[in-house]
Amino acid sequence: MSSHPEHQLEIWHIPTVMEHAVLQSLQNWLSAVELQRAQRIHDEVNRNTYITTHAAMRLILAMHLHIQPAAIGYTQNTHGKPQLEHDRPIHFNLSHTHAYALLALSPVCQVGIDIEIIKPSRDTLAIARRFFSADEYSWLSQADPQYRNALFYQLWCHKEACLKAGGQGLKGGLASFSLTEQDLLRETVVTDRQQKQWRLQPIDVPAQYRAAIAIDKPDITPVVQQWQYSGH
Repeated sequence: MSSHPEHQLEIWHIPTVMEHAVLQSLQNWLSAVELQRAQRIHDEVNRNTYITTHAAMRLILAMHLHIQPAAIGYTQNTHGKPQLEHDRPIHFNLSHTHAYALLALSPVCQVGIDIEIIKPSRDTLAIARRFFSADEYSWLSQADPQYRNALFYQLWCHKEACLKAGGQGLKGGLASFSLTEQDLLRETVVTDRQQKQWRLQPIDVPAQYRAAIAIDKPDITPVVQQWQYSGH
């Protein structure tokens, strides 16, 4: 990856609706373990999303590392966050949902990213009451019902992106820090349970989704990229 400041953080948008022939080609880039995981996903859309996103991630990382996609190996930290083998100098994080994915990568900062599709029929207040802070549940419950689900998913993305950046995932506790409705509209700084500060901001995605990114360094502007499969 370039060392220029404008390339210190990249966000890759990865649409995952592909023709059958393209999906067949993309499977060639997956490891045996990834192929087995894909085959265990019964829902076709989710299976195709998994295939596309994990193939895209290998191709993008290989481009930056100047190695073959098949040579990329992953390990996990104690909380299950994927990372590159052999201490290769790129931090990355992947999130995918129904037919869309985001990949964040950086050579200079820890990253966490999350994307969620808005599900209008979901009882978001019940979930918020169980998993979010009391203050967050309070302002969500008072929000206009017309916009409440969108606010819920943006809040979830902000919080999960932060927890993923810290390598804890949801085990870190969605209620371990609290955000306001205004925090969802701009860059904000939060402190996690380990007293580490994270910069959080929303990501512009198609209207039926919400997304956010967390990084641990100031003054870094992401370069947004659109991934397309070239076939080789």
